[in-house]
Amino acid sequence: MSLPFPRSGFRVDELLIRPPVLDDVAAIAPAFLDPDVGGEAGLPPLTEPELRTFMQRDLPAMQESGFLTPFVIIEGRGTIAGGITLHHYDEQRSRIRPENERSIRVLERLGFTREGRLRRLLRYRDGRADAFIYSLLPGE
Repeated sequence: MSLPFPRSGFRVDELLIRPPVLDDVAAIAPAFLDPDVGGEAGLPPLTEPELRTFMQRDLPAMQESGFLTPFVIIEGRGTIAGGITLHHYDEQRSRIRPENERSIRVLERLGFTREGRLRRLLRYRDGRADAFIYSLLPGE
């Protein structure tokens, strides 16, 4: 499956949403080790070298299959403000903790629809947390 988004990214207001590149690793790697950031997104705890290896070895096949489609969100000043990862084969989906209002606003600005709530789906800190499920179907 090819990405329904331009490889160079796209703009939503003052934000640029684009796939991550190896030059981003130093900026995004700390999020994978921070439980308030990486834990929020259900990310595995990867060090900078592990993340670089994952991006080179595993990520391209996951992107091509549509299984895992990560993006970085760049603010108008050119700094990475966050990220978003879309999942699934025939549609783009995102899981977000209901309290993560900033990420919810980004998805809604991108045209995603809230499909529902799954209780205790996400690993969060030392326990489990509910998740809102958002999707963007082909053609939307």
